[in-house]
This record gives sequence, structure tokens and C-alpha cells, in this order.
Amino acid sequence: MKIGLHSWGTSGDIRPFLALAGGLKDAGHEVTLAFQCAEKKDYSPLAEAMGIRYRQATVSAAVDIARINGEMTRTLNSYKQVRSYYEYSFYPYLEDMYASAMRLCGENDLVIGHAANPTLLSAAEKCGCPRALVGLYPQIVASEHDPPEGLPNLGRSLNRVAWSLLGHALTRLLYAPLNGVRARNGLPSIKCVFREAYTPEDTLVLMAVDPRLCPPQPDWDDNVRNVRVCGFFNMPPGRAPWRMPGEMRDFIDAGDPPVFMSFGTFTPATHRQDNVRLFLEAARLSGSRAIIQVDPDMPHAASLSGRSDIYALTGGAPHHEIFPHCSLIVHHGGSGTSHSSLYAGRPSVVVAHVGDQPYWAEQLRLLGVAGRGLHRRSLTAKKLARAIRQVAFSPKIIEKARQVGERMRRESGVQKAVELLEERFG
Repeated sequence: MKIGLHSWGTSGDIRPFLALAGGLKDAGHEVTLAFQCAEKKDYSPLAEAMGIRYRQATVSAAVDIARINGEMTRTLNSYKQVRSYYEYSFYPYLEDMYASAMRLCGENDLVIGHAANPTLLSAAEKCGCPRALVGLYPQIVASEHDPPEGLPNLGRSLNRVAWSLLGHALTRLLYAPLNGVRARNGLPSIKCVFREAYTPEDTLVLMAVDPRLCPPQPDWDDNVRNVRVCGFFNMPPGRAPWRMPGEMRDFIDAGDPPVFMSFGTFTPATHRQDNVRLFLEAARLSGSRAIIQVDPDMPHAASLSGRSDIYALTGGAPHHEIFPHCSLIVHHGGSGTSHSSLYAGRPSVVVAHVGDQPYWAEQLRLLGVAGRGLHRRSLTAKKLARAIRQVAFSPKIIEKARQVGERMRRESGVQKAVELLEERFG
């Protein structure tokens, strides 16, 4: 089949689509990936290394994802955080994303889109093109057996009411501009995102999350909806055009496995040097060797070179190449990093910033592979060092992470997704 994939967002939204595109290509399908990157990152080397046809549109130079993240962290209201993110990185590009989605629909037998970005779904509806969706966050799927995040379980009837009210509220909060695009193209308005956009009727929704973090609910796969939990969409090893620097290899081999520390994209520019100072002090207080991810132009970067206890990782690097060499992972609780740490069989210390990160922090804790989650607003070096020690000296947590990693590496979320797509669409 000719299959077009369409995504939008940061690396956590794009890399799973790259992984799925690679799996579809390996299965003999002709694949095109189009994505709108909300960061100033170039994924072309990775796409080319995987042999994937791609079209990448980056955001305007005026958009500073770190500044956006800084604004998001000023409120603890997750819905206001999401609204802020959409205003900067979604609404200005709606017409472009819809046009890109329409082009994919005209070129392919099947299109697969990001469930949180209904532009592809809208284009497929307009063109009558077969479609599927990929979900990266369980709380986009309403269930009468499980309430929306933050609410107590009040029973099936009241859970249904809660999801319905939240769906209509989110539609008004986030999707008025999208409904404007739909109206201009002769499509009816979306009234409830959960029912009509995230998991619409008769649409295969592939959840790219591990079932241990996201047990499927009984009503996720019924005679109306078809939501299937596939597992982590891991990038296949050896595909990334990256090789570990010799200095990094020497550092890893010179002592005990280090702690990896990074808050990824969700680091406002004003906090980056503060984070490095916090990481350095937490490493000292916990008695840990550490790999700290820093910006190459940061003043601290040069001063860290040559230290026996700290390695400064400048720029990005694939998690699957680094995490297996580390003792534990300190991270912000993004879906991709949470899954990558598990896949490597390493426990986590999660410092949530915004959005869905507290959710993943809690899921890792409930699974038994992390301690209680922290939050960046109240974080100190002493608190972080204490959390590192609690995990590092917990044989139970370490062993549980090792066991989960072993099981995940025997499975393939991408392979299961490919099988489901071929079964459904031929």
C-alpha cells in the first residue's frame, strides 16, 4: 500500500511516527511522512538514514518553544497550559497542516494521523480517504470505567457524564480555529473531541504506549470504537546517524554507571543554566557520577569538560544509545523519555513541568519503577539528590525496571501496529 503519515509537535510526537514509518517500509509499503515540527530541529538525517520519504515544515523563526514552555509553567492549570501551547504552535499553522494533509490524502491509499491533531482526520473526511490514528496519551480515550485525569472514579454513569462535559469544554477551548478550517472546506463542526476527533467511530486508533503504563479499558475496543494498545513505538537500533563520542565512552567505562540528567525540550531558556547548576549540586549531594545534557553555547559546557564525575552532553542524542549505560534517568516525564527509560530497563526520577508529565510520573510510580514524582516549581538540589538516592538504593525499584525492560525488548509496538493496519486495510 501507499501510506501517508502526518504528525505535529515536538520530538515526542514525531519520533513515534518515524518508528512506525520505518516498520511500514520494512513490511514492503511505500511510505511518506509529513510533519510540522514545533521545534527548530531537522529530522532529515534520521529520515534519510531510515530510507523514508519525508516532508518537514519547521515553525517560524519567531516561535521560541522554550519561551512557550516557560509561559506554560507559570500556571498549574493543565488546560491553560495546553491552550497556551496550541496558540503558539498549532493555530498559526492550521491552514498549512490541512493543506499538507490534503496532499497526503490525494497521494496515498491510507493515511495515519496524530490523534491530537485532527487536521489529517478532517482532510481524510473531505477526501473520503481511509484513515487511522496514533494516540500517544491514554487520556485522549474516554472510558466509562476510568474518569478523566484528576477526578475520582464516581462510577460508570457519572464517568460518562464527566467525559462528555470535558469533551465539549475542550472543544470550545481548543478547536474553534480548527472548526473554522472545517467550515471553509464544507465539513461540519466537531462538537466533542473525544467522540469525533480523538477516537471517532469506525476509526482504528493505535495507542503507542506500553500496556503496563496504559492497561486497555473494556470499552476501548467495542462495536463502535477500535482503540488498540500496541506498545512503545521504539526506533530500531542502528538507524540513527549518531555514534557515541570516544570521550563519552571513556567516561562511562571509567567508573560506576552514571545518572543521566535532562529536562529535554521543556526547559525555558531562562532556566537552562539554573538546571545545570541544580544537576551539578544534586550529583554532588547524591555522590553520583552524571551525564548532564546541556546546550553547547552555555557557559557551563566548556567548564565541565575533562571532569571525572560529570560528562556534559551537548546537543541531542538518541536515548536508546545512552540509557542502557546509565544507572537511572532523571527526566521531565515526557511520554517518549518515560518509555525509553523503561525500554532500557532503567528506573526514573521524574521532575514534571507541564501537561501530561505528572500523569506519566504517577504511572511510573504505580508500576514500581520510580519514586514519587517531583515538580519543577518546588525542586531543589537537596530534594533531587534525595530522590536519586532513594531510587539508586532501592533493589526493588531497580529490579522491577530491569524486568519491565526485558519484557518490552521482547515485544514490538511497531510490529503490532503494522499487523493491525494490514489486517484492517489489506
